[in-house]
Amino acid sequence: MLNFIYGLPLQQVMLFMTAAVIFWTWCQWFFGKTQGRARRWAVANGVLLLLSIWAVFYATVLTREPGETRLLILQPLWTLEMAKVLPELYRIMVMNVFLFFPFGLALAQVWPAQWPAGRRMALTALAGIVLSAGVEVLQYRYALGRTETDDVLCNTFGTVLGALPLCRQLFRRQSTP
Repeated sequence: MLNFIYGLPLQQVMLFMTAAVIFWTWCQWFFGKTQGRARRWAVANGVLLLLSIWAVFYATVLTREPGETRLLILQPLWTLEMAKVLPELYRIMVMNVFLFFPFGLALAQVWPAQWPAGRRMALTALAGIVLSAGVEVLQYRYALGRTETDDVLCNTFGTVLGALPLCRQLFRRQSTP
């Protein structure tokens, strides 16, 4: 399944992410109308959150074979520079964004609804950084591939993109007198 997803054209991946943000924004509005719906929405997002965390660990830790050496790249945006020579690195970066996108979608909706949207977005981004850094530490510790800051940056960006449906609440509250 993950090989199928990785093989998708990048335009389809980006289109899917755009459609998911629009759909989640609508669902947030629809399910937020009553307390019963809101509870079901929170449970559904909790399930998606657990599935997305499993997918992250499956793709980055559980299915990888330990290597002989540990490769650590701490230079931010190194992958972007190298992609000029090796265009496949663009795909890797986009897929790193995409891998954490469902995590951001779900976690942003799991936080208590009475919390301000800005706080929920900030906590979602922070959780994305922590999860991504944790994965990178495991990859380094067990020599499961390259450990690089660009992965953390791309994963965090994916988490933030997933939290975009909360922006509707931010703008609505700011425009209300």
